[in-house]
Amino acid sequence: MYQRTQSGKKVEINVLQDYRKIYDSLLKGELNEDRLPNGKIFRDKLPNSEVLSIGDGIKTVHRPPTTETAIKVALTTLIEYMNNDDTPSIYKALVTHFFFENTHPFLDDNGRMGCYLLSSYITNKFDRFTGFSVATAIHNNVQQYYKVFKDADSAENRADLTFFIQKLLMILVSQQEKVIKILSQSREKLDKANEIISQWVNKHHHQLAATSDSLYCNVLYLLAQSKLFTNQLDLGIKDNDIIETLKKSNRRYPMTKTKTAIEELEALSAIEIVSKRPKQHVITIL
Repeated sequence: MYQRTQSGKKVEINVLQDYRKIYDSLLKGELNEDRLPNGKIFRDKLPNSEVLSIGDGIKTVHRPPTTETAIKVALTTLIEYMNNDDTPSIYKALVTHFFFENTHPFLDDNGRMGCYLLSSYITNKFDRFTGFSVATAIHNNVQQYYKVFKDADSAENRADLTFFIQKLLMILVSQQEKVIKILSQSREKLDKANEIISQWVNKHHHQLAATSDSLYCNVLYLLAQSKLFTNQLDLGIKDNDIIETLKKSNRRYPMTKTKTAIEELEALSAIEIVSKRPKQHVITIL
């Protein structure tokens, strides 16, 4: 579902049933029978005098509405607010997140649902890196996250979400700075790899059959990315992926030429084979 948001598929909520459809898709096969919504759409009165609360397992932060009727009233108002463009997008996203979590419309996994909705909205309004960093940002700052919810929910706060928005923005910005740092470091690694690849291809130019060195550079560059950014060998790029990628590139390298280039690079020990089915190589000159 996160991948679908990356491809530009917008998550829209116009009626209460939309919440349930998203919840069912997100949590399919994850919930025990007794934790499924016990109302028509959301949760309703709980059995055995059970009390639903929001907290970290030690301290209760908030007690949400107790009946499905109350939940429907709260979320109907929220839908109206969500689909009104009077508020700047980032503020609206965070306010919406607060009210969804405080309403706590389901028995379980409201947090996962809330993070998904917030991430999807931010991805659509801003960019996928920002959207993807949301869940990580909350997870890495979970104690601050609970505290800011508790402070915003206190009676003395009089429903003012200014501080809540400021604190959540600080958490999101902090994670964004980490992402920028990681991307910058990754860019440096790639630039260094590209430099090594170019030097190697120039040095072995007379041993390579193809008229253009760019084919060898592209094959090695794809394998370099795979080596640098894949944690498990079996998840690395396969030969067929390389062939298809270069076939669809601007240069449109023919399949036979790319296969031959891979064989030549293996013969010169620039790469080595690690799997025959499916065929897979790793770069050795880095």
